[in-house]
Amino acid sequence: MLESFDYLLQLKLLFDEIRKLTLMFDDLFGWSVCALFTVIFLDICVNSYWIFLTLSNVFEYYFLYLTASTVLPLIAITTLLCQAGENCKRQSLKTGILIQRLLHSKYKYTNAKVYNDLLFEFAMEIQQDPMKIAVKEFVTVDLRLLMKIFTAIVTYLVILLQFRWTYPEDYGDAV
Repeated sequence: MLESFDYLLQLKLLFDEIRKLTLMFDDLFGWSVCALFTVIFLDICVNSYWIFLTLSNVFEYYFLYLTASTVLPLIAITTLLCQAGENCKRQSLKTGILIQRLLHSKYKYTNAKVYNDLLFEFAMEIQQDPMKIAVKEFVTVDLRLLMKIFTAIVTYLVILLQFRWTYPEDYGDAV
């Protein structure tokens, strides 16, 4: 189907339109998404800390159900958002690879200069500006972001628990 100039032109226009929509989404809701990730990060940190305290018998065990019912949906939301961003990035790369293969193919589907120029322009556009979901160009939403979030959560939990266990008399639960 990519042999057709009209189809390739429509594909390029659609790709450009999707890119414009992602940029508009970032302009309109970028700070909101950034705040959402921050709030989710803090909620997961706090509730995970409370889970560890409950498991350490500082709180009663029904706190475990309360905190787990908060943490698990937040983890699911964060994972799904990052997976959607990763999927967007992968689809952009696949499109770029297909266009590059078509560009470097031994068999030219058409000898029309207009077709080849459009194909080259589309390939360069995808290569130089790949599609990605970004939060105000501050961070790219993908699976790497998910790993960074969970690494920071584990780091903060280790620090909080070290203070808790180093100075138990400051917390009123010294044995």
